[in-house]
Amino acid sequence: MDQSQWLLLAYVAKFGVLNGTFWLAGLCLVQVIFGVGVAVQWRFGLWVLTAVSSWAVFALTAGVLMDSVGGMTDLTILGIVWDTPVGTALALRAGGLGLVFLSFFPTGKTGDWFGGLGALVLLASFVVSGHIASQAHIWLSAILLLHVCVAALWIGILLPLHNLAKTHPEKAQRVGQQFARNATLLVPAMIVAGGIMAWQLVGSFEALFASAYGRLLLVKVAGVAAVLLCAALNKLRFVPALGKGNDTAADRFAQSLEVEIAAVIFVLGLTAALTSFGGP
Repeated sequence: MDQSQWLLLAYVAKFGVLNGTFWLAGLCLVQVIFGVGVAVQWRFGLWVLTAVSSWAVFALTAGVLMDSVGGMTDLTILGIVWDTPVGTALALRAGGLGLVFLSFFPTGKTGDWFGGLGALVLLASFVVSGHIASQAHIWLSAILLLHVCVAALWIGILLPLHNLAKTHPEKAQRVGQQFARNATLLVPAMIVAGGIMAWQLVGSFEALFASAYGRLLLVKVAGVAAVLLCAALNKLRFVPALGKGNDTAADRFAQSLEVEIAAVIFVLGLTAALTSFGGP
């Protein structure tokens, strides 16, 4: 295969890892913190997506190393990749998925805590591999971990709130207000952390416009701004309306959440592109 085909496959695999990991980890964290979730079938589907795409990223790295599809199944080459940050990330994801799998069984709070711990291990996999990991600064790794944990929590609340808006609007309002109180502190911290990491990677304001990486990063920022706008509308308009007896409030809230979910997937797609098609 030529380089463009390898890059496309790498993008698809990383897009799967990002979506699977963030949605699955977020749902597990939300279950622990807010006591709401989605059907186990949804979480299991995300579990499978994360497992398959994580292995695909690992195997594709071996294939790129040999510039051959055969490298993806060559045990010697796979062993070499295992000793790299890509292998460390795979090991963390495997451990996290194992813990999350235990949460699928009806064990009450114990299962929820297994899921929450597994979520943190899954999210830690982003700290050991990628552009920030290559900077070799512990403080940057800590900022990245904060960033991904808050992002996962934010992403994880969307599907449960959407389900509650359709079935239990009063509970949707209560959970939405509870999340908004926490988000008042956490979301600004996530944004600041993202800004610090972007500055470390790009290096200058001019590079945002002069490099392809910088321009793609600006598009991602626009996507994040769209997510923030949806979240602000939910907090200030749609969630308060749920408690006022407005017959259309729940439908409008659900529609707003659907737009926010689409914007999140768009941002994750851009993130996969930033990590697949080159560095700063």
